[in-house]
Amino acid sequence: MYTLIYHKDRFNRPDTLLPFLKNNIGKSPLLRVDCISPYQGMPQDFIRETCNYLSCLDPDINVTHKVTRSVSTVSDNKQCIEFIEIQVNVA
Repeated sequence: MYTLIYHKDRFNRPDTLLPFLKNNIGKSPLLRVDCISPYQGMPQDFIRETCNYLSCLDPDINVTHKVTRSVSTVSDNKQCIEFIEIQVNVA
């Protein structure tokens, strides 16, 4: 499993991220995103944002999600995601 950090509306970009994606082309690795500053919104929106971010790192890589598990809280009628685990397809 690979872990990304989401903080202040941005994903971190560790040096190992692109090699991880390239080494998993044609596979379905697990990815965890820890939200240091919680994402306010629906899990599906955050999944889409995460996959779009990963796909933009290299024009030859397309990342889509497969399976999701998340922990979120609801306060003041707003949903906040604390972390999300995604099994992605890397193509």
